[in-house]
Amino acid sequence: MDSFSNQVKTAMNNITNGINSSIVKSTEAAFNKSVQVTPAPPTPSGQEYQRTGRLRFGWNVSKNLGSSTSPSKGLYGMPTMKPLTFNIDKDIYVKIYNNVPYAYFVDQGKGQGQTPTKMLWQGYIAFKDKFYKEINKL
Repeated sequence: MDSFSNQVKTAMNNITNGINSSIVKSTEAAFNKSVQVTPAPPTPSGQEYQRTGRLRFGWNVSKNLGSSTSPSKGLYGMPTMKPLTFNIDKDIYVKIYNNVPYAYFVDQGKGQGQTPTKMLWQGYIAFKDKFYKEINKL
């Protein structure tokens, strides 16, 4: 009976480790996709200001951070993007967020002639696709 019990424990540990690995890989895929689709075009000639890539470098991924991580209001009261949050368990979650003050406007396409980039939505799709692929390998 002890050998059967050990086999069950081993199988459960393997499944848990596989799920945890799937979550990590999927979160990496979501983060990478959000960064990849973030616009960072070169500065057009004749433009007064220099584009810095600040928005692309503003992405963060964190585990179990409190509400102070993502401000409720942006600079000068501008709205901020809500973080993409994956609740893994009651007390375990992962957030992908960008605190650059104008990230919300770029994401929603609020600038003149801009189309919405939906950076976090594309990250969510990447997470979901990667997670399903990883889980099916178990």
